Amino acid sequence: NNHVSESQMENYKVDQIFANNGTASAPSFSFNSDNSTGMYLASTAQLGLSAGGTNMMLINNSNPLAPLISSPATFEAANYLNVSGGTF
Repeated sequence: NNHVSESQMENYKVDQIFANNGTASAPSFSFNSDNSTGMYLASTAQLGLSAGGTNMMLINNSNPLAPLISSPATFEAANYLNVSGGTF
């Protein structure tokens, strides 16, 4: 078990966290209950977000938000932006 308790985290600070690149189907940062949903390095300087093993969004320095959405679909960002349907 590699889990750190909340009380241990209060006194533990890091400057950087390193992880393997990951993939859309097996992201580097995922969840115990859903290991095919999370964040991964899609390519150099390109962050990928996946859900259910499918790439949902790429974020890079030339196009910060480039959602990969097929019509009809809904894209929501932190409950502040909701765009439905069409190609973006």
